[in-house]
Amino acid sequence: MTLSHCIRSLLPALTCLLLLPDFSQASASSRHDGMILIPAGTAIIGSDLVDKDNESRDYGLSKPLYLDEHPRHKIDLAAFYIDRYEVTNQQYRDFVIANNYWLPPQWKNNGYLLDRHILEQANTATIRRL
Repeated sequence: MTLSHCIRSLLPALTCLLLLPDFSQASASSRHDGMILIPAGTAIIGSDLVDKDNESRDYGLSKPLYLDEHPRHKIDLAAFYIDRYEVTNQQYRDFVIANNYWLPPQWKNNGYLLDRHILEQANTATIRRL
């Protein structure tokens, strides 16, 4: 699993790093084209922000914003590979379909996986029923 696949599936970045294969043993020819090596180093993750204005209620959340991000701290990261270019929505959609990959529930209910020819021909009421 590459970091770009994790990003596409919206998993937390730290989880993605833990799932990466060990590229140190791989030959250059076995690496994915279009990927670049990010060298090992220190990263700052987390946040010390506090939801002082209870903005979480505006979004219907049950707990304050930023709570899961505490505390801000440094971590040491091993080297890893990442795609050189961002993934388009179409590329992600194709990946999800081709690999029967996990999809957030809200995407399942909004027509994200509908074929383009259906979207171009159907009216709004039809699409909502699909």
